[in-house]
Amino acid sequence: MNGGLLVQDRDLGMVGAEELRVVTKRQPSEQELRDALFCWKVAKFVKSNAIVYAKNNMTIGIGAGQMSRVYSAKNRRY
Repeated sequence: MNGGLLVQDRDLGMVGAEELRVVTKRQPSEQELRDALFCWKVAKFVKSNAIVYAKNNMTIGIGAGQMSRVYSAKNRRY
């Protein structure tokens, strides 16, 4: 838009364990839940279509900036 201005608020939202809902037969372990929440926090600061791999609260790989999350997963960096 010529001469316009785009304004966006900062995304301060975070997800907590109490907001998660398991939709599979197998329940995740406490560590898997902690890792999922950790990945969520990391992915928030990565470019669009982010894929974050983590274990024991450590990032293993990050893929981002692709048109598809499938490509992000294939191009993750260790």
